Amino acid sequence: MVHRLLFILSIVSVTLLLTSCEENATDPERQAPYEPAVPSPADGATLTSPLQYLSWNCTDPNGDELTFQVYLGTDDDPPLVAENLTSNVYFPEDLEQAVTYHWKVVATDDAGNSTTSPVWHFTTAVIPEIDDFSLTTSLVYNVPFTPSIYYELGASAILDYSADPSNIDSVLLISDEAGIYFPMSDASTGNDLIYTITARADTLPGGDLYSLVDHEFYCKVVDYMGNEILSNPSLISRIFDSYPQPDYPLGGLPYPEDTLTVVWYEYQASFSFTFEVGIYAGSTPDYFWNQTGIPSTETSLIVDYPLSFGTYHWRIKAVDQFGNSALSNKAYFVIQ
Repeated sequence: MVHRLLFILSIVSVTLLLTSCEENATDPERQAPYEPAVPSPADGATLTSPLQYLSWNCTDPNGDELTFQVYLGTDDDPPLVAENLTSNVYFPEDLEQAVTYHWKVVATDDAGNSTTSPVWHFTTAVIPEIDDFSLTTSLVYNVPFTPSIYYELGASAILDYSADPSNIDSVLLISDEAGIYFPMSDASTGNDLIYTITARADTLPGGDLYSLVDHEFYCKVVDYMGNEILSNPSLISRIFDSYPQPDYPLGGLPYPEDTLTVVWYEYQASFSFTFEVGIYAGSTPDYFWNQTGIPSTETSLIVDYPLSFGTYHWRIKAVDQFGNSALSNKAYFVIQ
């Protein structure tokens, strides 16, 4: 009886052991995921715009659900930066500009089988360099606007066009000393990447230009990854304290002559400058004719341009070598 009981127990134990082994055996049909491929950015790419995300293609031969680990860094053997991702997209943060990054992906199915991709690499976009940055001041006489006489502060920055402009998030005129943080506007033309700003003095801290003379100004370029480039400092170099005045023709009087001569009052400044004369039709303030580089000793100019019947305006501007200027009020005349 005892032997029979022991025999039965042995059979039961073997049966349970075999059953357990069958349940824990690896399913030969459960294959590892395919190797992650088709990286974006492409392997070896140099970016020309901000990187939004990393992506890849990966599937499983058994149709299993996959999770992903992402390794990313500047070394050939990049560190783990994300795990248990359920989609084939990763959004990196705090990437530096003009840096080569290496990355790889490990795909794992729900049976624990995994496959590792090759190590890929890409180089992030370069923020445009600031080739030139300058400040100018302008004294403007502009009746009938109020105020009719005012100062303006202008700034212009020329950026290196070899980098993709779409990488630029903002271009700013800043002066920590003056408390100025103004966005500059895109004024690019052709292959010139230019940002400018013109601000009337009464909108600036202190309300005038003279209070800003000793303050350092900078241009700051910020890209979409938060990288910044700062220009060399620039100072307000000069301020005109008066403006030139037209003498003739003036006041809308008819001017019948075929050849127009414009005359202005003698004008002086404590530094060297030249004159610029411009003419525009009607009330449109866009010069259709102008001449620059007129010596400061001159007080008249023959306009070598045929004028048809109509109303015209002209202005004279004093300009120094740095681009600082003083602009007269407009004078108008009629050709009939």
